[in-house]
Amino acid sequence: MKTQILYSTAITHCYRTVKQIAFSLLLLLVCLSLCACSSLSRTGASIGDMLFGEEDQYLEDVPSRLVVEVPWSVSAVSSFKKDYLPLTLLKTSNHIYICGPNGIFKAIRLLDGSRVWQRSLNEALVAGVGGGDGIFLVGNAKGEVLAVSEKSEEVLWRHSLGSRALVISKNHKNTVIVRTEDNQSFAFRTDDGKLRWKRKDPPPVLTLKGASQPVFYDNLVLLGLDDGRLLIIDIGDGKVFNEMKLGVSSGVSDLDRIVDIDGRMVVDDDFLFVSAYRGRAVSVDLKRNQLLWAAEAPSHVGLDADSQRVYVTTPDNRIIALDRYSGKQIWVNDLLLDTQLTAPISTGRFVAVGSDRGDIYWLSSTSGRVMERTNVGSAPIAALTHLAKNSIVSFDKAGKVSAIRVVAYRNQG
Repeated sequence: MKTQILYSTAITHCYRTVKQIAFSLLLLLVCLSLCACSSLSRTGASIGDMLFGEEDQYLEDVPSRLVVEVPWSVSAVSSFKKDYLPLTLLKTSNHIYICGPNGIFKAIRLLDGSRVWQRSLNEALVAGVGGGDGIFLVGNAKGEVLAVSEKSEEVLWRHSLGSRALVISKNHKNTVIVRTEDNQSFAFRTDDGKLRWKRKDPPPVLTLKGASQPVFYDNLVLLGLDDGRLLIIDIGDGKVFNEMKLGVSSGVSDLDRIVDIDGRMVVDDDFLFVSAYRGRAVSVDLKRNQLLWAAEAPSHVGLDADSQRVYVTTPDNRIIALDRYSGKQIWVNDLLLDTQLTAPISTGRFVAVGSDRGDIYWLSSTSGRVMERTNVGSAPIAALTHLAKNSIVSFDKAGKVSAIRVVAYRNQG
């Protein structure tokens, strides 16, 4: 009996203690709510946002200066939100080619988003789409690259890579380049899969997950490596024509020494524009094999260029505009730091960037001012690509593809 009384007394004491703690927490929440009242009325943020660090005043107060339309938006492939997969889309003049992790490979009409054809490969896909000109390449979870015919929708050839593919280039002069997780680069003939050459570069101790898309210039392919080197290689035999370092590995920790070239590189006319994580953005005159300028504008996702400027998304999510001919900084937008941004896309008067919240931000190309925000869903934007003047295509990690265009300035009067 005495034991039961002691047990009951202990339970009662615990209950009272829990009630006191709960009341104290409730009182703390009320105080925080009152203190944050004025801030919440300005930003629209919730108390949960205030407590858990999700408040972002700027994202709640985006101006609306443009009329933006979404002509079509389709759920094209299965979601890959929970996995890191470097899936992207390949755009041609009339179609978009896209694959999903469940093995679905699809062609979509650019005009209206309708399906042209679909093929189920019955295997898990982890990379693609690459290739073009009637033959399209994807990478599977077994470490193979597969070539699919647009005409017959059949697999033409496949090769084992020894490691999963990260990126697969476009087709150039019947050549496609595949980069893998273990830092290998393969050059295949697109039509029959014959190996032209391969190379393996030693990886740094620590790297970012990903690889830059190889780009071509005449008979050369340009590769950005995990150690911050840019290689200019002959596509026929794999010999290195030139090599330059975009960043110097330095710092106390392995993390500090990461200098990967992982983002989008751009070849425009005879010029290459590229940037490295914790490195520099550079312009290279490919015709003269000469470095033109280097600027302090690092990037992990890449850049874009137009006739006047080069636009860079930095690792801390600033967007920087550089003069195309001198590398001098023209403007910087640092108001979108509380979201993860894609590489920028130049569309003429505007620069578009996608966020991990499913938003597309439209910035003035001349001033960097945010002009509009367009939401296309809740999933992170995986990639943006050009469509036409003031128009883009977005691909998000829910597998949705959307066409988006600016049609007019909004009447502010």
